[in-house]
Amino acid sequence: MALMSRTITAGTSRKLVNVNLILSESHPDDYISNNYSRINYSVTITRGDKQWDTSWSGWGTKIYFYFSIGGNNYGPIYVPKYNHGGNNPPGTTFASGYVDIAHNNDGTKSIDASISFTDKANGSNNGKYYTPGNGSASASGLVLETIPRASSISAPASLTTGT
Repeated sequence: MALMSRTITAGTSRKLVNVNLILSESHPDDYISNNYSRINYSVTITRGDKQWDTSWSGWGTKIYFYFSIGGNNYGPIYVPKYNHGGNNPPGTTFASGYVDIAHNNDGTKSIDASISFTDKANGSNNGKYYTPGNGSASASGLVLETIPRASSISAPASLTTGT
């Protein structure tokens, strides 16, 4: 089985930007002995469906996102300023890192992931003028690569074979 790789995209209600949670599985040197996978993540903001160069600034803590990977929650991460082609061009990474996910005893594991974007620029959660509005997206049952587990064989103390 291939290593899990997935992008979860939340389009915002005003269709001005997309917020992308990008996930990829990797295996550090000790992953077999410690039975875990590493999930590398990044969150980017890209242009939405509307062909309008959106930008905003000065909104402090009113525009933000949360995300979750395998039960590990992050945020709020504030986006007080965004500018297509300016300080934060499309595709700018606003968060990145990794989380280690423990597997089941048999080496299997699946996880859920989600991202939500909140725009309270006008105080009512739906965007204002050139701000993007709200959006969320999730994916469930993302299957990680099965990690090989050791096997053991047992036999009775006294064994007769063949004739």
